This record gives sequence, structure tokens and C-alpha cells, in this order.
Amino acid sequence: MSKEVLKFMITANRPYSANDVSQALRDLGKSAVQKSLDSLVDNGSLYVKEYNKQKIYCVVQRDELSSRDEVEELDLKIRSTQEELNRLKVELTKAQAKVKSLNSSKTTEQLTAENAQLQEEIDGMRAKVASFEKAGRSLTKTQMEEVTKKWDFYVKTYRKRKRIANDILDQILESYPKSKKHLYEDIGIEDDESVGMPKLSS
Repeated sequence: MSKEVLKFMITANRPYSANDVSQALRDLGKSAVQKSLDSLVDNGSLYVKEYNKQKIYCVVQRDELSSRDEVEELDLKIRSTQEELNRLKVELTKAQAKVKSLNSSKTTEQLTAENAQLQEEIDGMRAKVASFEKAGRSLTKTQMEEVTKKWDFYVKTYRKRKRIANDILDQILESYPKSKKHLYEDIGIEDDESVGMPKLSS
């Protein structure tokens, strides 16, 4: 009986389920076909693969590269490749998000120019206050409120821009091969400490 089943499988030379074989060999009966298939698997004439809980039987091609061990090896390579592909997809998504964040931010040159302009305005306010103090003039309440309001605005804006600039620089430093100091020198950035800027208070 097993010989009939094996002959059928070799002649057809394609994957079959037990049900497919029993329908093709109606005279043998489904139970007998199943026993023959299991026996042929045990003696190495057939090999079986399970797909969605259904067993599929194939003839072992002894003279080709489709032996059971080679098929299992290919399956392992496929799974390994799929895992690597999934890992690379995750890395790509992260990289795309970082690029999008950098593209939506102002450039280092823009932030540097804005900071320089803001610093100039702060210096101007300080000079104005110093001139009043030197001349012995006192500010009215309205003038004082106006100066304080402007000062608070400049300090708040400066801190916001400084935070944005630091965020961008931190992202660059993640892949920058040198130190933070070298990065500042390479792109011409001066921080508060390097220019002797006093700590701002609001």
C-alpha cells in the first residue's frame, strides 16, 4: 500500500495533503493513506511540512537541492532575514523621524544670527539703564514697567532659542565623532560661557 502511495507522489511530484492523496487514491481509504504517508515520512521517502495546522507531504528529491535538511536550512535563513528586515525597518522609521525633526527646525546659522540680534538688543537695554543711572535720573513707574516687560520678553525669547539650539546640537552630537567643544569650533558657535555672558535673570 505504501508503494502505491509513494508511486503516486513520485509521479505527481508536487506537494499534497493527506486528503488530496486519499481523494486521488479512493480505493485505499483515508485512514490507510494516512498511515502510508506517515510510514513513508518515517523511512525518509517523504517529508512533511505544516502550514496553518495542515500537513503537506512532499517527495524527497535525493538528486536535487530540495532535501529535508536543506529546506529547513532555507527556512531558518528566511526567518533570520525577515527578523533583520524588521529590525532595519524600525531603525529606518527612527531615522526618518529624526530627519523630519531636523528639517522642521531652524538651521544653526539662523539661530546664531537670531541670538546675536537678541544679545545686541539686551546690550542696548543694559546701556540705556546704565545711562539713566549715570545721569542720576530715576525712571517713572510706567517707564520701569515698560523696561521690565521688554527685559522679560527678551530673556524668555533668548532662553527659548537657546533651548532649541541645544536640542539641535545634541542631535548632531549623537553621530559627531568629536567632542562638543570641537563641534562648536567647527561650525563657529560661541556659548554664553565663552563670551563671558552673565547669567540672565527675569
